[in-house]
Amino acid sequence: MKIKNIIRALVVAFILASCVRTARVIPTKTAVSTLTLTLVSLMPTITPTTVPTTKVERWMEYENALALAFLPWSGNGLCEWEILGQSGHEVYVWAICQIADSPEGAAMSAPAVIYLTENNSIEKVEVPRDGSQYSVDICQIFPQKLQEKLLSHSINSLQEMWAHIQLRHKNPEPPLIVGSGISLP
Repeated sequence: MKIKNIIRALVVAFILASCVRTARVIPTKTAVSTLTLTLVSLMPTITPTTVPTTKVERWMEYENALALAFLPWSGNGLCEWEILGQSGHEVYVWAICQIADSPEGAAMSAPAVIYLTENNSIEKVEVPRDGSQYSVDICQIFPQKLQEKLLSHSINSLQEMWAHIQLRHKNPEPPLIVGSGISLP
């Protein structure tokens, strides 16, 4: 019963999020991230020469980029993601993000392409548009071998990722992918 309520909440959040027209390709900016006891905050770089004062762990770069693409109005978010594949400098993921300061806040779950630069920093994140453009975008930005999985929303770890985001609201810790032993490209 609890799982059904979570799934219902995700569907409602996804539908509500789809009512907001957002850009399809969202370039990321170098971010200065500060890990606090409750959340990871995002601050865009003011000048190209600004250097973060603390080393940002790789997973934080991914989480910040995904949160910026999925929740651009919020300023920060908690994200979990599953890597579905990689081709060159494109990393294919299914991600779920929720506003960091509220376990009842807006959330979004969708596939995304993370584009890496030559030195493997994150250049931008691309998310398919909603509505009738969703399947068109899936076919344009994802490899054929992933398209059927994405169009059928066959992501087995979605419930586990959502539950972990809820846990992270109370107990700050890295996303599940960090503990899985999977190295981030």
